[in-house]
Amino acid sequence: MKPSRFLIIIAIVAILGLAFSTSLNPARNIFVEIVSPFSHFFTNTGTRVSDFFHTIGSISRLARENKELTTNNLELESKLANLDEVSHENALLKQELGFYQKEKENELVPAQVIGSSPSGFLQTIKVDKGLANGIRQGSVVLSRGFLIGKVSQVNENNAEVFLINNSNSLIPVVLQNSRGTGILKGGLSGMIVEDIALDSKVQIGEMVLTSGLGEETPGGLPIGTVEKMLSVRSEIFQEVSVKSPIEFGKLEIVFITK
Repeated sequence: MKPSRFLIIIAIVAILGLAFSTSLNPARNIFVEIVSPFSHFFTNTGTRVSDFFHTIGSISRLARENKELTTNNLELESKLANLDEVSHENALLKQELGFYQKEKENELVPAQVIGSSPSGFLQTIKVDKGLANGIRQGSVVLSRGFLIGKVSQVNENNAEVFLINNSNSLIPVVLQNSRGTGILKGGLSGMIVEDIALDSKVQIGEMVLTSGLGEETPGGLPIGTVEKMLSVRSEIFQEVSVKSPIEFGKLEIVFITK
């Protein structure tokens, strides 16, 4: 006889045995002793099977909860990244506005840098403000209160800014302490001021400002400081290099005069 059939018979006998009347207690006790091991086997086996399926169910639930937590975590990371970027932009605006609290004459329009010149040497940038915002060609562009360029081309909703470190830029300037005047030029080697009178007692570290000559650029706008004296070009003029505190390659927000 096959084991499975034998077990089925034992189970049936067990059920019948439990149905005996109380008058057959001795016989039933003997029967219970015989079938008890098999009863324990089926009980234990059922418990193990139940535990197995309970474990499978727990694993499935945990996997589902883990997937939900992963999705929620990614959403939170995305929101935090957006908040960090907004916080960064607000910090930049706060820093920039701190330099313009005393600005009375001109209304300043904040603009975000959205592009730059394709060449390795940064000479122009593109901003997200244009004619619709009151920007016009020739408008002065500032960062942290320092002159960085002028609007060279303007469209309805954007504009191109010609930076002062451009090799074609020429700006009349004055040295604040020595009062020497000259022309600021850009280039690959940096910004320099040429045509300073030889008798001007130029000081390292003194501020370089726009002079306002020519009426193309307002006077008194800071550009940077004298970094070092360069070789004398002639018996009449001298030149100096100028260092701006602005990192042109890291510009994100600028201010444009209307």
